[in-house]
Amino acid sequence: MRKPFPLSLATAALVALPLLSVSAHADTVPAVQCAGQPNLTAQVNPSGILPQNAPVTISGRLTGADGAPVAGHQLDVRVSYPTTDEQILTKTAADGTYSVTFTARDRAESWGVWANSAGDEARCIGYLSVQNLSGFTRFTQRPLPPAEGLDATVGARLILPSYGPDAGIIDTTVAVEFSTDKKTWKHVGYAHTYDHGGFTYGFVAGHDGYFRFRYDGSETILPSVSEPYYVDVKTETAFQSFNAAPEPVAKGGKLTASGTLLRRKSPQAFVPASGAKVAVQFRADGSSAWATVGTTTTDKKGAFRKTFTASKSGTWRASYGGSATYIASTSSTDNVQVGVKTAFTSAFNASPEPVAKGKALKVAGKLNRYVGGKWIHAGAGAAIQIQFKAAGSSTWTTLGTTKTTSAGTFAKYFTASKDGTWRAVYGGSTTYIGSTSGTDYVDVR
Repeated sequence: MRKPFPLSLATAALVALPLLSVSAHADTVPAVQCAGQPNLTAQVNPSGILPQNAPVTISGRLTGADGAPVAGHQLDVRVSYPTTDEQILTKTAADGTYSVTFTARDRAESWGVWANSAGDEARCIGYLSVQNLSGFTRFTQRPLPPAEGLDATVGARLILPSYGPDAGIIDTTVAVEFSTDKKTWKHVGYAHTYDHGGFTYGFVAGHDGYFRFRYDGSETILPSVSEPYYVDVKTETAFQSFNAAPEPVAKGGKLTASGTLLRRKSPQAFVPASGAKVAVQFRADGSSAWATVGTTTTDKKGAFRKTFTASKSGTWRASYGGSATYIASTSSTDNVQVGVKTAFTSAFNASPEPVAKGKALKVAGKLNRYVGGKWIHAGAGAAIQIQFKAAGSSTWTTLGTTKTTSAGTFAKYFTASKDGTWRAVYGGSTTYIGSTSGTDYVDVR
């Protein structure tokens, strides 16, 4: 397929660059150029910038070297687009004239007429400038959904769809319109396009409705109006508080999740959200999955509470799923350890105090468990870490381990080397919750 001439300067730039400015298309149409033998003339009507789908006529005359008309000669007329040519064949009349009419579609770039005869070729070429289609794509809104009375944005991209989704129209103005019924539209403001033709429009969310965008076009780009985009404005909610207690809790004991849910009344104030269904959720330690373990409903003060049987350690939270009026929200989290509480008695001691450097230092104490509503001594075999923090340091170091006796007591001997603080740590088990003793500072001389 013959493609004898290049794109015009303006069209070539338009195709090559993903970021387009409306001013990039405002060029003048070059004059018709004819060359070769026999003698061929051509003109295009109308000239200048053409509307979409405009009828365009190319006409002229073919004459021989002696100036006599060449009748009945086949002419090859082609209209060029970025990826294809439209071919039209015609013949000259008795007086050598010809006329061809075609429809100038989006992205038409140039045209040409050829007359071949006995190895000679006459040709005329010219350029077309057709108004480009414009359109909107990639509607966005933030936040989703927007909260009543708070700042929100809507936006989209203004593009030349025939050139692809990245052919944005930059540095131009888009009108923003709003309607509650998609019938009566009100102008509410303007937005300015930037990179890739993107733009945003900020507003204070008032009530549900439809936004649409209008581009008035330019000399080289047709106007367009976007589809209507529905924006569902809802009332914001938030958990004022959330707690899971007691902490820790014995396995099989009762654990109560409670809190308060509020809804926004104004930009400055929240009020109780009564009658809202709240899901209480749990995530076991070591897991990433949340599970709803119960539901409850807020009272007139927005308060809720739900009691569960504690079975394993993990994190609790409350979740409100939202409604047609209210935005969903999730509370803060609360981790609760499940098991038997443990504690070191006040008898924890590192002695003697002070102690001579290089002499023996004894660290001793007792570990208790809370069973049946009272504290009793821990049994034998509980692993106890003895930790030390040197004077002037913030780091605890485990210097040794020992185990409790059947009476819950423990002791471990060390060689005194420097001043510092001592403590004991019980790491816990699947049944018992870990604990840390008080501290004891020893001066080494």
